[in-house]
Amino acid sequence: MWHSGSRYVVVVLVVLLACDCMDSVRALFPFGQPEFSYKRSNCKPIPATLVLCHDIEYPNMRLPNLLGHESMKEVLQQASSWIPLVQKQCHQDTKKFLCSLFAPVCIDDLDETIKPCRSLC
Repeated sequence: MWHSGSRYVVVVLVVLLACDCMDSVRALFPFGQPEFSYKRSNCKPIPATLVLCHDIEYPNMRLPNLLGHESMKEVLQQASSWIPLVQKQCHQDTKKFLCSLFAPVCIDDLDETIKPCRSLC
């Protein structure tokens, strides 16, 4: 049987590890993080060269996007590597999900980025 002091040490270690893990998760998924919200985002037309999302159901995207890309050049470069996954058609919403991250819908009257629906994730 553990002494109460030993249990306390284990609990503290677990909490510290969980905090480290949360930092890693936040680094991977920067949604709503301050470093991405300091820049005013703006609407840009989705270019035909953005093959992943050029035929999506909306015409404008917001930059910076949900992945922290601040330029269209960066979006184009990073999005192209996901095209083979979409072509495999492993899920009907793969393209919609990826485009919600790379080219989030932009509505002029709304100042914030629209995140993907939880059901889509």
